[in-house]
Amino acid sequence: MTAGNAYYFRVKATSDSFDDGAWSTEDVLAIATIEAPVLSAIRSIDASTINLTLDYPDGFAGSFVLQYSTDPKFEYADAPVTTRAFASPGTKTIGDLKAASTYYFRVKASAEGIEDSDWSNVLDASTCLPTPNFSFSYASDSSVILTIESIPEA
Repeated sequence: MTAGNAYYFRVKATSDSFDDGAWSTEDVLAIATIEAPVLSAIRSIDASTINLTLDYPDGFAGSFVLQYSTDPKFEYADAPVTTRAFASPGTKTIGDLKAASTYYFRVKASAEGIEDSDWSNVLDASTCLPTPNFSFSYASDSSVILTIESIPEA
């Protein structure tokens, strides 16, 4: 059965020895659907963290499943998909990301006893470069030696 469809049922008794009984009254079973959530307001916080907002106006879902990857299609083995579950919509912080990388995000809603929603829109965001460390020392009264950490992605 497919979510969003209505199915009609009726029954009757049959026998090889007797005439068939009458059809029962018709009953309808509607398979409920839940709407897909919406991702919005995605932004990089620092070199390893992105914030995103999960909007869900329907209010019917019991939980949400978020996936993110560096692969926009979420299907290549060399770009693994990370899955996280959330109990409610709102602003979510995703950490432990690789610096200077673009990530793609999508989410779906779940409710007990009902087929999951479709995946939401896919949004992307890029983490920024890490902040380099630096140090300095005095070379003389009129000069300093400045040492700046190398950033491989820069």
